[in-house]
Amino acid sequence: MEQNVTLTHKRNIILFRLLFGYYIFNMVFSVISLGFSVLFPPIGFVFFAIIGVLIWKQKMRRFTMWFSIFMIFVYFYFLLDGHPYLVNYIFMWVGLIISAIYQNYRVTIFAGCLSILLTVYAFFQFREEIFLGADLIDLSFLVLFGLFITVFLLFFTKFVSHLYVEAKQSKDKLNFILDSSNIVTFSYDMCSQKLSLTSGKRVFSQLPTDYFSKSGVLWSQYIHPDDLGVVENIKQHFISGKVHTVEYRIILPTNQIHWVQCRYIPMVVEEGAPVQKVEGILVDITERKEREEEITYLAYHDQLTGLPNRSKLQTDFASLLAENEEKVFLIFIDLDEFKAINDTFGHVLGDQLLQIVAKRLKNCIREKHIISRISGDEFVVVISGVTVLQVTTIAKRIKTTLATPYAIENNEIDITTSIGIYRYSDKNDDLNEMIKRADFAMYRVKKQGKNDFCFYEDIEKNVN
Repeated sequence: MEQNVTLTHKRNIILFRLLFGYYIFNMVFSVISLGFSVLFPPIGFVFFAIIGVLIWKQKMRRFTMWFSIFMIFVYFYFLLDGHPYLVNYIFMWVGLIISAIYQNYRVTIFAGCLSILLTVYAFFQFREEIFLGADLIDLSFLVLFGLFITVFLLFFTKFVSHLYVEAKQSKDKLNFILDSSNIVTFSYDMCSQKLSLTSGKRVFSQLPTDYFSKSGVLWSQYIHPDDLGVVENIKQHFISGKVHTVEYRIILPTNQIHWVQCRYIPMVVEEGAPVQKVEGILVDITERKEREEEITYLAYHDQLTGLPNRSKLQTDFASLLAENEEKVFLIFIDLDEFKAINDTFGHVLGDQLLQIVAKRLKNCIREKHIISRISGDEFVVVISGVTVLQVTTIAKRIKTTLATPYAIENNEIDITTSIGIYRYSDKNDDLNEMIKRADFAMYRVKKQGKNDFCFYEDIEKNVN
């Protein structure tokens, strides 16, 4: 209902402007032709003053609609009464035609009745001046003409209203789809740098209104600093007239970071002409990015402990080796008698134990080093830039830290570790070979009583 009233107000304004323009033009033409006597009586000025006040106050909008139509015919009544010319009578029908602007059946019928009533009045009152030689048959044709125009406008109103309803429904559906799909459409004027939102504003309701309503320059204060360079390069694609898609992050006033994908479509009027307007589609792809990050994370991390898995270890090891080929050590850690703990306390408690072991391992080494869980109770640590003595110290710290009793679900668990260490010494050594040799050293520890560590080099020396 409120929407209909607002639409009525807009049409009141349109009608007022049309009639006022017509009135001024008519008065100027009449004064030039007939003199200033045509300005009196000043019914036109009174009419526009009343309508203008009603529209300005924005009250009684529907009343203003009815009153405007009525006053149009009052004006033509006085016009015919003062100047009973055929041209003025013909212009009287403009009142009926212009009533169709409201797309309202009752208003059209009301204007049609007033037109026919004024026709009958003018026929009998000014028959000699306007309808010279006409008889009652001619009057009946004039009345039928008025009826025809009225019926035509009624059908026209129905047709246009149907189109309006369909267009509105289509627009509402489109906006609903865009909002549900996290999509915003916009237009950007290259000359004025004005950004206007077309649809889908609810998607970014957390953004200030000036993000959409003012200059595109304001975008920069909401774009993530690391992505400013990406966005600044877009203008070159505008100038070249090429369609371009870019992804960047925006920072909301709540400090939340959203990923957006923006597709810019320069509107090229003719080949070689500068681009003056850009249409665009802005899509919130935060959920997609989060899913991608989650998938990537799961692909390279152990789900139970959150540590890098074997694939991530391979990648990180290659990067580490590229920076420092010397003093690289791989520590292979295996929990002693872990199967017995699983059998005694259950796999749930065993999983909790592994999670605590992972946390303790993180606290034993620096962030720049690599920790990975490669299988059930087997962990690998890769460190660089250290000496044999320092590695020995780290291995002792790991053994002592992991040997500290674990309190899980009112159970105190004691566990020891067997550790094998291999030093990278040959460019032909790959990660799998290093793991294999460190694993061999670890099994030597288990055979010798467990709860200790051993260097693979020491085993080779003893063999030799």
